[in-house]
Amino acid sequence: MHPGVASLRVGALLASMVALTSPLTAQSAPTRTPEQIRASYDAHQGDFDYLLGDWEFTAMSREYGKSRGYWSAGAPRGGRRDPG
Repeated sequence: MHPGVASLRVGALLASMVALTSPLTAQSAPTRTPEQIRASYDAHQGDFDYLLGDWEFTAMSREYGKSRGYWSAGAPRGGRRDPG
């Protein structure tokens, strides 16, 4: 085998190993304490309240033309979900 071909194969092998291991290390999330989870929940508790209620929307699609629809969103029975 030509030395240049062997070095290309080794380089490709190393590149694929780095490409496969990098996403794996990025997937591990740090463990948060219950206090940190509660603080995050409390800080963002009402962030999406503006979405509650009845909505009417319109859309324009090149493929389907004009359309419109309705959307209704309410809070869960018993209030908000507790994170823990």
